[in-house]
Amino acid sequence: MKEVFVLAGEASGDVKGGGLVEAALRVSPDVHFWGVGGRRMRDAGMEILIDSAELSVNGVVEVMARARPIWYIYRRLREALAARKPDLVVLIDFPDFNLFFARQVNRLGIPLLWYVSPQVWAWRRYRLRKIARRVTRMMVVFPFEEAMYRERGVPVDFVGHPLVDLVRPRLARDETMRKVGLDPGRGLVALLPGSRRSELERIYPVMLEAAERLHAMRPDLQFATPVAPTLPVEAVAAKARAARVPVAIAEDLAYDLMAAADAVVVAAGTATLECALVGTPMVMVYRISPITYLGRPLVGVEHYCMVNLIAGRRVVPELVQADCTPDRIAVTALDLLGPAGAAQRIALAQLRERLGPPGANARAARVMLGMLGGGSGDAPARADGGSAP
Repeated sequence: MKEVFVLAGEASGDVKGGGLVEAALRVSPDVHFWGVGGRRMRDAGMEILIDSAELSVNGVVEVMARARPIWYIYRRLREALAARKPDLVVLIDFPDFNLFFARQVNRLGIPLLWYVSPQVWAWRRYRLRKIARRVTRMMVVFPFEEAMYRERGVPVDFVGHPLVDLVRPRLARDETMRKVGLDPGRGLVALLPGSRRSELERIYPVMLEAAERLHAMRPDLQFATPVAPTLPVEAVAAKARAARVPVAIAEDLAYDLMAAADAVVVAAGTATLECALVGTPMVMVYRISPITYLGRPLVGVEHYCMVNLIAGRRVVPELVQADCTPDRIAVTALDLLGPAGAAQRIALAQLRERLGPPGANARAARVMLGMLGGGSGDAPARADGGSAP
């Protein structure tokens, strides 16, 4: 039996990894997957050695605060890797930890497949050289990423974005609203604070204050928060209860609530792409520690929001650090309930076409199984209809 170690260190990676494992096991059910992931990957059939919630942290100060447990996790994974010597290691996004961990994979001589390239095209481009040295093969989700790796001699496959397959609301709007105890006849603003504990502590309270101001301006509005699988529901609910406006808390309804909402207030990250695929207007917000934010001048990009980076222009309003205030969020979200929101819907529909066709999970699984010797032997199919050289 072939063994594959997979490392997905946050909620978005757990979703992508779950789709990858599921697609691979449909073709080769005898492959054993184990490693770091969450509920989605466990449900897909992977053995979870460490839950991704234990690793999910962002920012210099935030990482330093959890340096000891993160180092302990790294040592456990290093020992497990050396003891079990899998046939392949798959790293999913999560660049800071994964790039460090890749050195251990290289020392053991295990082939390394990286799924979802770090966004070196947007910031910290210097990492590209290091990534190129450490990966055996790269799978990218945006077509313009392919040339970067090919130019550096890295075998690379453009497989398309897995969210195109995954972001599918299941319920009609009225059904979603009633399921969480809301009135389908009134407007809804969804609050998505992110998947990390640090984001829950630093960003969600600001969102809740913005909801209070929005409610004062528009008493007909309702509010809801879908809970990320890496966060405890009760921790989110406790913060929501402290707000002076009711906020419905829901599990396993993220895409349905995004689709049901008239506007979304969303933390920077993969959730902005999910909102884009659903087509709901959004305002992106983010707030990190001041020390972490000192690195912002070194980023060298015009946009924080992934949607804006891909579009190459400001499609989604961005409120970061000093601009991330309850008043600014409330006013911006209110604008999205009018003509600004209608214009953004059009732009989001255009952006969805740039994420590739459905079938990314199947294409990614084919690449991975090919590295195990379980593929068809042909060049893996590309998301744009061609085949990789």
